[in-house]
Amino acid sequence: MIELSKKVTFLVLVLVGLSSCNEYVEYKPHYLSNNNEHKYYGKPELDSAEFHNTIQVLVYYEETFKTKNSNVILITKQLSNDWELLWNYTTKAQDEDWLKTHKKE
Repeated sequence: MIELSKKVTFLVLVLVGLSSCNEYVEYKPHYLSNNNEHKYYGKPELDSAEFHNTIQVLVYYEETFKTKNSNVILITKQLSNDWELLWNYTTKAQDEDWLKTHKKE
């Protein structure tokens, strides 16, 4: 009986650990000031073009994400910790030439 209890406890801990790895947070566009000295964030509520373009970038790079209310993108906590990569994605989502040549179907 004690052995079964240990197994159940272990299984619960593993499931909790795995679910915390897939925690999602709101994506906020990442920007640099004009002189590249200051980092700042946009609002998580995106207009329809920003929403669509950002999803195109995330799909292209095979990132895991969810959407909420057709204007908010939820990304993994792990991805949210990579400021430079998200700045790069934000920049690409605003680049019409990049968007035209990088469609994944």
